[in-house]
Amino acid sequence: MAQLAVTLPLLVAVIPLYLIATTWLPLRARWIRRATGTRRLDRMAPEARTRILALRALTSVSGRRLLEVHDDPAGAWEGNDRAAVAGLAALELRRLGLRPTASPARSA
Repeated sequence: MAQLAVTLPLLVAVIPLYLIATTWLPLRARWIRRATGTRRLDRMAPEARTRILALRALTSVSGRRLLEVHDDPAGAWEGNDRAAVAGLAALELRRLGLRPTASPARSA
């Protein structure tokens, strides 16, 4: 009986911790890597950063959501349609759960 009194509370604590460690933690770590990498793009020129974010959106966002931005999102990106590219970049930031940041001051 004493063995059960020790084992049962341990199982009650260990099983949920194991489930969190094997499911939520890897997903969270992957999100942190992606978000950190995206935030590092702030060091780039604003136009280059926006185009890269838009390209990421073209490869990762659903077609339905892309069509909400422009009828031909890939063509708009290729043709450098600034409004469409900005919309695509915003989609990518939203997908990652990030807010757009103001451009850092650049020295001339």
